[in-house]
Amino acid sequence: MMRIEFTDTDGNQTIYIINGQLQKAWIFADNEWTDASEVYTMQYNTWNTLWQGYVGALAAWSGAGDYTYSVGGDSVRIYGISVNPTLADSLFSHS
Repeated sequence: MMRIEFTDTDGNQTIYIINGQLQKAWIFADNEWTDASEVYTMQYNTWNTLWQGYVGALAAWSGAGDYTYSVGGDSVRIYGISVNPTLADSLFSHS
């Protein structure tokens, strides 16, 4: 399962929840959840590729603080890093 949260430069929050076991996906935008399961494969392939990029970028991480790197002219900041945390099942629920 993947949960991706971000806030764009206009302050809009978006959340993606992708469940590989169920092959379902949901998107939260404009304060509303949308079932995106009909495009699950595209969502999974897109976010899994990005996720693997983040994992690769963090290979050089020292294990403390946040981590910033550049890709394609954009700056990516990963923060609040916690390795193998215990996560509530509710984080992966679209309700």
